[in-house]
Amino acid sequence: MSKIGILQTTTKNESEKRVVKSKKALVAENFTHCAIVGQTGCGKTSSAILPNIEERISEGHGILVYDYKGNQHAQVKALAKKYGRLDDVTMIGVPWGKKVNIVEKMSLGEIENMLAKIMGMKKDDKYWERSALNILMPIFELHRKIERLQCTLGEIGKEMDFTIRDGETDYANPPTIKGVLDAIPSLAAIKSYVNGYDSLKRHLLEQYKNLSESGSVDDFAQKRFVDLIRHIDKISKAHTQYKNVDTTRYTTFSSIYTCIDTLAIVGKHDMFNSAEADIVDELNEGKIVILNTTGLAEAALQFLTHSIFENLKERFLLPFKKPVSVFIDEAQKVLDKELEIPIDTMREAKVDVFMAFQSQSLIRERLGSDGYESLHANLTTKLVYKSDQSFDGVETEDLEDFEYLTNMDGYREKYRAEPLFLTKEELFEAEWSYQKSRGIFDRYLLDKEIDERFIFVYFPKHYENDFIHLRFEDGKNMLVEFIDISIDLEAIGNGEERSSGDNEKDLLSEINEMLAGA
Repeated sequence: MSKIGILQTTTKNESEKRVVKSKKALVAENFTHCAIVGQTGCGKTSSAILPNIEERISEGHGILVYDYKGNQHAQVKALAKKYGRLDDVTMIGVPWGKKVNIVEKMSLGEIENMLAKIMGMKKDDKYWERSALNILMPIFELHRKIERLQCTLGEIGKEMDFTIRDGETDYANPPTIKGVLDAIPSLAAIKSYVNGYDSLKRHLLEQYKNLSESGSVDDFAQKRFVDLIRHIDKISKAHTQYKNVDTTRYTTFSSIYTCIDTLAIVGKHDMFNSAEADIVDELNEGKIVILNTTGLAEAALQFLTHSIFENLKERFLLPFKKPVSVFIDEAQKVLDKELEIPIDTMREAKVDVFMAFQSQSLIRERLGSDGYESLHANLTTKLVYKSDQSFDGVETEDLEDFEYLTNMDGYREKYRAEPLFLTKEELFEAEWSYQKSRGIFDRYLLDKEIDERFIFVYFPKHYENDFIHLRFEDGKNMLVEFIDISIDLEAIGNGEERSSGDNEKDLLSEINEMLAGA
């Protein structure tokens, strides 16, 4: 018999003696969080994760699901459709989903640490990576200060132009990773960019003088402007060494840019570099958010997760809070010992967290012993499935699929959870209904005429090469070439987009007019 305060351990023989009882693996809604542990193929997704997602959808929760493999979204949509909540689904991380700026709510320090980790920078402070950050971070901060000044001026009905040097350099790029990389796409562009600081300052002073003389600039806008000018002075001095650099031959400058170029893995995706939506705002509105992570570097995912939780904990300030449930499969991928996720503050914010992983050793390796013990203590409910590694001293290798033990009874009883399986027809119908209702089929012009019903399936590698997968009702697949007609040819230069509901005939008419006038 175990003593109070000591975890009960079991031997293999004791495990075999347990009588299996049927019991759904549902977790009470008490915002004390849950760990779901077990090896691949043990049934934890179908008998624990999906049933709890269904339960929380039926209760009207805001839901955040991390979709690592890019296929769980269909299951979530089928469950949302079952409870009349398909319109609540928000997709993030696919081309036809809502776009987010993953660094929008990060501090400059967090952004710098994230970029350093993506570049592979270690604590020994590598010279090339540090030099790359010394270029990137002041430019990012410049973009952020410019955006804030633009917003302040917009509130009083004024605007300011940030394009100089005969229109060659636009300093008003959005404060995103993509915005910074687009501003300095080459060695020559960096040289041109830093050499434009003095011209930018003179240009802004002249525009500001004109605005001030009209008496339309308030004190807050004035302080924003002064802050921007001071920053331009600061980075002009910091980037002096790059003003006369030779970009025609290989130099140390070339090595620095090689480090910058590694960030394209995050900066190339519009879906993570535009502030069309905010994940926490969507959750606060009770949306079902599905985050497809296939296009995110692991470091970016970790910092994004940290940012999401830091903002979720502020929900305690809201007078009315819709409950939120967060489901993170393969949790070791979002965890880092230098980025503590504040799970201990989530109860007051009415956020329930479900983390699934294969073994304790994976999480301990990520977080270290102290970090793991803290997480372990905050995941109050443990559902433990089959694994060749013990959990809390409990052996589970003899469990069958869908069988689990739980700390709620001291791991004494063996339970068999009822798996939740969805048919191919249910999955197809939910995805087709979702894509139809969002106008996604109208967005793409395909190189083949298709008479059957199909759905689009996102594979990043093919999509980036202008190919998209079609999946038909009978399960067959087809890879076809596409053109995204949501991008208006006339607006390519200024970054505007055509709404998905526009008819492709309008676009073809524009093309014909352009050809006629050529």
